[in-house]
Amino acid sequence: MISFLFAFSFSGCTTPVEHPETWESTDNAAVLVQDSDLEPVTTDWLMGWWQKSPELAYFGSTWLGFSHWLNFDIAAEEEDIAETAADINLWDVVGENVSLALDDHPRIQKEANFYARNPRFLDDISVRAEPYFNFVLEEVQRRNMPVEVALLPAIESAYEPRATSHRHAAGLWQLIPGTARHWGLELNRGYDGRRDVFASTHAALDYLQKLNDDFEGDWLLTMAAYNCGEFSVSRAIRKNLAHGKPVDFWSLDLPAETRTFVPRILGLAAVIAQPTNYGIKLRKLRNLPLISVPIDYRLDLTQVAEISDVPLSQLRRLNPAYNKGKSIAAGGNVLLPASHAEAFEERLAELDPTELSPEKEEISPPDDDKPQTISRHKMRKNTHSARRVRAHRASAKANLRSRSRPITLAKSPRRSINAKNSRRAKITIIAQNRSENRASPKKSARNRRRS
Repeated sequence: MISFLFAFSFSGCTTPVEHPETWESTDNAAVLVQDSDLEPVTTDWLMGWWQKSPELAYFGSTWLGFSHWLNFDIAAEEEDIAETAADINLWDVVGENVSLALDDHPRIQKEANFYARNPRFLDDISVRAEPYFNFVLEEVQRRNMPVEVALLPAIESAYEPRATSHRHAAGLWQLIPGTARHWGLELNRGYDGRRDVFASTHAALDYLQKLNDDFEGDWLLTMAAYNCGEFSVSRAIRKNLAHGKPVDFWSLDLPAETRTFVPRILGLAAVIAQPTNYGIKLRKLRNLPLISVPIDYRLDLTQVAEISDVPLSQLRRLNPAYNKGKSIAAGGNVLLPASHAEAFEERLAELDPTELSPEKEEISPPDDDKPQTISRHKMRKNTHSARRVRAHRASAKANLRSRSRPITLAKSPRRSINAKNSRRAKITIIAQNRSENRASPKKSARNRRRS
C-alpha cells in the first residue's frame, strides 16, 4: 500500500512505467544518480533499495530526477541574477539615493552648470571609476552614509588611485602620510596603503565617520573638515558663534579651496540625479564587483595573474599599491574581479608553497667550495653598491685633479701660484698690498702740487 502511494504521488512528475525488476533499470538509476551529481555512496544506497523493493527504487529514481531538474533551474536563475547585476548602471543607483544635493543653493548650481558645460569630465570620471566604484558604493551604503560620500574621490583624485598632490597626498582619497598611518595604513618602499583601494577606502570612511560624529551628523561640515582639517572648521565655528552668526557650512569663513570643494561634490550629485535637466547624457557606469582575497604566501603580481587568469595590466590597475617589481608579502591582500576570485583561491590552495618562493639564480662558485645561490634582489643590491663605489672614486679623482691645478689671480703674473704654497702666497699678496697703499698717498700729493 505504501509503495502504491509513493508511486501515485509522483506519477505526474515522470512517465508511468512498469516497475523495474531487471538490472537494466539499475543502470538507468545509476545514470540518474550521475546526472544529479550525487556521491557514489548514494548509488549503492539506491541499488540496495532496488533489491529489496522495486517500488521504493522507483520512488528514489523519480526524486533524483526531480532534484536534478530543480538544481538546473536554480543554476539558471543564478545566471539570470548575475546578468541582471551586470546590467545595472551605478549612476542610476547614486541618482536615486541622493540626499544632500537637493538644496537649490547658488553655489551648488554654479558647479552643476560647470559639469553640464563639460560633459567630457563626467565621461572621464565614469571610465576611471568603473573598476572601483562598485566596491566604494557598497561600503558607503553598508555604513549608512549618504551616497554623495562615494563621489568624494571624484573631486579629490578624479578616481585615479595613482594620483599624488603637491602636498604629498596620494590615492583615491588623497590621504597624507600622517593621516594614513594614524588610520592603520602601511607605507613602505614596496607598498603604499594609500593607493590600496580596499584598505584606503576603509581608512577614509573610518576617518569620515569620526568627523561626522564630531560635527554632530552634519555631512557638509564633515566633508569640509576632510578637506581642510577639523581644527580649521572648529575655529571657523567658534568665530561665528562669538559674532552671533550661523554655524552652517554656507555661513562659515573657510579656506577658498574648501568653499569650492563641498559644492563641487553636491553639484556632481545633482547632475547625476537629474541629467536631463542639465541637457546631458551620462556614460553608463557598469557594475563590476570586486573581492579582496587574502594571500598566505609571498607572491608577485605576475604570479597572481598566471594563477587567476586575469591580465597583468588589469591586475596592476586594480592593485596600484604594490610598486612595480615588488612582491606581495604573506598576509597581504589582492583585489580581483568577483568572477575570478573563487577560482584563484581554489588554485592557490592546490599549489605547493615552496613552488611560490622567489626565483633564484646560480652563480659560479669559487674553487673548492660548494655551489652557492644568490637571489636577484641581492644581486641588484650588490650591483647598485658597486656603482656607488665607482661613482665615489671617480668624484674623488676629479677633486684631486682640480686641487693640483694652479690658481691664477688677476693682479699680477707673479701671483700665479700652486695650492700647496697658498699660505706663503697669501703673505706675499698682503705685503704687496701694504706697499701699494703706502705709495698711493705720495702720488696724490705730487699730483696736487703739479696742479
